[in-house]
Amino acid sequence: MFFVLLLLLIYLFLSCKEDTRTYYFLSNLKIILPALITAAGVFEGFNINRKKSFKEIVTKERIKWLHRLQNNLSEYLKLTRNGKIKREDEDKVTELYYKIIFNINHDDDIEALDAIKNYNKYIFAKELNKDILIKEGIIEIESIEIYEVKKYTYYEYIKNYEKLRSKVEISFTKLFKGVWEKIKNEAD
Repeated sequence: MFFVLLLLLIYLFLSCKEDTRTYYFLSNLKIILPALITAAGVFEGFNINRKKSFKEIVTKERIKWLHRLQNNLSEYLKLTRNGKIKREDEDKVTELYYKIIFNINHDDDIEALDAIKNYNKYIFAKELNKDILIKEGIIEIESIEIYEVKKYTYYEYIKNYEKLRSKVEISFTKLFKGVWEKIKNEAD
């Protein structure tokens, strides 16, 4: 586009002179200039369409990624909704957990990453005697990492579970909103 404007300026400058060579050059330029302008327009149109197509592809893929992440999270939360996991669902929950953490940005979405990691540790606490051991109203859970038994009242256990689950829900809602805003801005 710059090249065409430059030729146009040369044309205007030379049209002021009354020289035979200038006249010959200008008469040829009158034929070539429209072709150059047309070629520049086609090239610019191609560039605009290429950028637009790239934006559309990126936007569609981000939307797909967002929906996959939302579906994985909702399935994960559904399978862990009672504060513990059924034995038959452990592999599915583990798979969903890793799908979720590998699909979020570990640098930008640290709040969501920490929330789901803490929630997952709480949910996957080893259960004693194949079930949570309850002695005189106290729930005993063995920690996977440090092999210590933590004791909670039922109320404390549920309160901790609800608090961790709420952090997951809030942090991922922020993450989803942020990604959606980014998608909308890219589409413009």
